Amino acid sequence: MPTNNSGDSYLEYTECLDVISSIISMYSVSHRIVIVGDCNGTLKPPRKYNKHDFLLQAFVHEMNLQSHRSEESTFFHHSGMSTSQIDYILHNATIAFLSDYKIHDQCHSNTSSHVPVSAKMNVKSKPTNTAIKSGYVSKFKIHNELSQHNIESHSIEESINFLCNCLKKAATVAVPSKIIKLKGPQFKASPTTLMLLKISKEKYQLWKSHGKKNYHLKTDKILAQRNLRKQLRKEQYLDRTQFYNELMDNPSNDMFHKLIRRNRGSKNKDAICIMENGEHHYSATDQTNSFSRYFEDLAVPKDNGYDPEFLDLCNIRHNIFDELCKQSSNEPQFSFQNICDAIQQLHSGKATGELGLAAEHFKNSPTTVTHFLTNCFNNIFNNHHIPDIFKSGIVTPVLKKGKNPMLMDNYRGIAVTPVISKLFECTILPRLTVNFNQSSLQFGFTKGLSMLMASLIITEARAEVKLVTMEPLFLITVDSQKAFDVVDHIILLIALYDHTQNHPLWSIVKNLYSGLVSRVKWKGTISDSFNIHQGVRQGGILSPFLYKVYVNNLLEDLKSHSLGLKIGTNYVGCPTCANDIDFLSSSHQELQCMLSVATHHARQSRVTINPTKTKAVILNKPKNINRSDLNWTLGNTPVYPSEDTTHLGLIRAELKENNLNVDARISIARRTLYSLMNTGLHGTNGLNPQTSYKIYQSYVIPRLLTLEWKYSLLTRANLIS
Repeated sequence: MPTNNSGDSYLEYTECLDVISSIISMYSVSHRIVIVGDCNGTLKPPRKYNKHDFLLQAFVHEMNLQSHRSEESTFFHHSGMSTSQIDYILHNATIAFLSDYKIHDQCHSNTSSHVPVSAKMNVKSKPTNTAIKSGYVSKFKIHNELSQHNIESHSIEESINFLCNCLKKAATVAVPSKIIKLKGPQFKASPTTLMLLKISKEKYQLWKSHGKKNYHLKTDKILAQRNLRKQLRKEQYLDRTQFYNELMDNPSNDMFHKLIRRNRGSKNKDAICIMENGEHHYSATDQTNSFSRYFEDLAVPKDNGYDPEFLDLCNIRHNIFDELCKQSSNEPQFSFQNICDAIQQLHSGKATGELGLAAEHFKNSPTTVTHFLTNCFNNIFNNHHIPDIFKSGIVTPVLKKGKNPMLMDNYRGIAVTPVISKLFECTILPRLTVNFNQSSLQFGFTKGLSMLMASLIITEARAEVKLVTMEPLFLITVDSQKAFDVVDHIILLIALYDHTQNHPLWSIVKNLYSGLVSRVKWKGTISDSFNIHQGVRQGGILSPFLYKVYVNNLLEDLKSHSLGLKIGTNYVGCPTCANDIDFLSSSHQELQCMLSVATHHARQSRVTINPTKTKAVILNKPKNINRSDLNWTLGNTPVYPSEDTTHLGLIRAELKENNLNVDARISIARRTLYSLMNTGLHGTNGLNPQTSYKIYQSYVIPRLLTLEWKYSLLTRANLIS
């Protein structure tokens, strides 16, 4: 690492940390990272005027790196005037990955100013997976099959399964089989390549059958292999040229991620070890069962000091609403156009569910399928009976960004439901949202709105108090633990009834969330099914809307009592993005009232507020306010002012907020650039300068400037003041 003597040591040291960060981000999930060497910075109490110490310690904390703690020195200055500990072996494993860590003593044979540092690594190999060949399905006509099926004489489950089987058979016939892949690099083999490969194998077998002694046969074999390699290189060149031409003509997020995937390869990115109650699981089956037990436990309601009387009241109201909905008249049935609109809302290119169907099966199907679906959905609507396949889903654990891949608590369960279930939810969602009066400060999962708007409100509020009102401004960010996974179904249904007043659809949603089951898929292994007693599925069509209904009462309660900041006559006290709620106020006491209201609603809604993610920041502090006198209480947890916090990708700080954001954006842009180096962006023997500049302009510059406009208002405010 760069020394502390050069004039640009701060910049050089930061660049080195960004390079290491890009490597860790690329391989941390699938590998254990070990960093060994002279860090030119210490993890002991930082030395005065040494910026490397602060940078190194912040980097180790950000990347969750571990190190052996010792007071021994590893560096001895030749003058004998100073010693320090700057040589380390760092790793990102939470288990006893390193053993026998030792800082060696000085000896006469060591002429360096550093002493050796050694440790032993415990490594286990992982098993290999085998591929399964798909079977063959005969041809048939889907129109004839569906027209002969009578929905009235079959149950809804039988009709749905029949439709899904017909679509799978039709897709097998209509879609050509995949091109065979060669062993080695994962590229598709053209017919010419397959022919040359066959010739090369035949020449080799012929030469081998003659004892590998015939010179002419050997020449023929070498010539065949040479022609095969020439064809492969030609196709790879054409494929690479076509990809970069498309990248220059139409840069997009999909092209960017494809570029990154070409760089990282196709290696398995799943964690090699999962820890459960102190035990370490390495096999895919054991890890899958561990995740299954984890998500099953998460789906069981628990009493963490919640309000039991409110739950009893909700149960009584639930029974009353259930009887009222049974006596209400039916709503108009679904039309053919309703189903067509819902099909167009499905996203293409997504994973298939348990039934093996994707959105493309319905988007490319004939009108016969749409008519069949219309009849099936109207049958469900009239009978208020939801097929069991609509209630089933496969949960895939997805690691949260920057978290330890060995801990199951760092994964969120993304549910993949059958596409026909998604289609049904897309059909009923527009009718559910008609009467919903959403809070004006809810910016998450809302068409036409963005989380950037919630962040902009905070920036405008800070500019307002600095330039106009000259009042103090306090910000507290509140986040719920496992927000989507702990939604109580009874309380959710009560809130849905109050906000929508739609009796037939209320019964449909109630039946849809009654008897939910899930299974966990991990490394190609699927667990046994388990019941879901609480929570809305992450990845479901209705889930974002239902969660907004669940938290809407808190936002409306704060607004109706005018608790929080106002800009002019506009209330902006609680800008929210899904479960990330911010409290803004110019009064210390008013902010405590807002926290008390949030705690009250959390106890009623049976939600636990995450105390570690609840941060308070003073955005504007007049001179007459003493920082040490400020504190708030969240339940039984005290909340003290912090110097800064990260909210929606932007650092909110008491002092030098712009400088912190600029440094963070430069670091992110630099790491983005380093992650693209292996794609040929290095400029020596890589891509041509025109393509490299286009990639830099399309993907690096936006990462640098994407949040500039959000704090430009505050910059102008500082200049004016």
